[in-house]
Amino acid sequence: MSRLTNADHSTVQLLNEEKPDADSEEVPKLNPLRLDDNLRSLNPIPGSNNLLAITNSNTLYLVGNKQILWNKSLESEPIGSPVFIGNGIFLSTKTGIQGFDRAGNNLAGFPISCNNVSSNLFSYYWNGKDYISFVADGQVQGYGTNGKQSFKVGVNGTLQKEAQLAIQGKRGELIAHICTNSNWSSISIKRKRVIKSQNLSEGEWHLVKANGTISLLGLTKKQFVRLTENGTRAMLVGNVSSILNSQSFGDEQLFFLNQENTIYVINGTGTILGQFNATITNIDDASLVKLPNGKTVVGIIDGIANNCYIYTIRGNELNKENYEGSNKIVFQKQADGTILLVSQANGYLIRYPLNY
Repeated sequence: MSRLTNADHSTVQLLNEEKPDADSEEVPKLNPLRLDDNLRSLNPIPGSNNLLAITNSNTLYLVGNKQILWNKSLESEPIGSPVFIGNGIFLSTKTGIQGFDRAGNNLAGFPISCNNVSSNLFSYYWNGKDYISFVADGQVQGYGTNGKQSFKVGVNGTLQKEAQLAIQGKRGELIAHICTNSNWSSISIKRKRVIKSQNLSEGEWHLVKANGTISLLGLTKKQFVRLTENGTRAMLVGNVSSILNSQSFGDEQLFFLNQENTIYVINGTGTILGQFNATITNIDDASLVKLPNGKTVVGIIDGIANNCYIYTIRGNELNKENYEGSNKIVFQKQADGTILLVSQANGYLIRYPLNY
């Protein structure tokens, strides 16, 4: 009988694989690292063995293979996910934009101070240079990675509250897409005006950039839907209770949905990549990675217990390895190809190498 039944646990689902024989054993893990609070987010830095961890106390940690390399106390609550450009680490907070190098020093031109930042930080490449953009103080603003401002365009009051931002290059000009829980507007940066606006049903919406186009995916009235720039609407999954997580996966944006006992994994184009049943009643987080052998792994945190298990898509126990985990889960790909399952237990950051 699967341990999924009548058990509280964190689960790792291995898609489309059969159950191998495995004996119970102590699972090796890297040195646990003490954090000052529960995790808010975990963000592996592509192309390195480091990851960025942010706690609910607004403390930023850069974590290396064996130790915490440095930490910073942020002045206010972070918004959205960090952005990594070259050796730079950029982060949006409610009172400004932070920019650090890998040694933890402020980059030239940073921080950028604001009264009220109301969106995520979005990075884009334009005319041979990298830029970042955000909404703050009633304006959508753009900056180079040197901290120099490239544009500032006013937005109306409805777009000044908590928003999602994406920047698109289209027909030779930059378009800023701003989405709140009830409106999606497109603004021409060159012409400094709204060129398109549509009201939305109240919901949890996410702007997604894929293949040069912008679409909107979100949960409204228990339906997970996708809207395109030309107004096409598609209902992808019904009777959805929550969006567990949204994760960048290479050039894709993934969404993890909870529909009663079924978990869906959907990409930004609306394609359902996988779905499986689980009896977990308190799922707090989910993450996905493709292992070097081609197998796809989905990890789930149940929000109550401190154990992780690995199961096939059919819910069969894959092995008896015992992983601790709570609050957040992410998979980190090391430079040598090793995959780490990263989570938190008893106030410590924990990392398990996966050998599959």
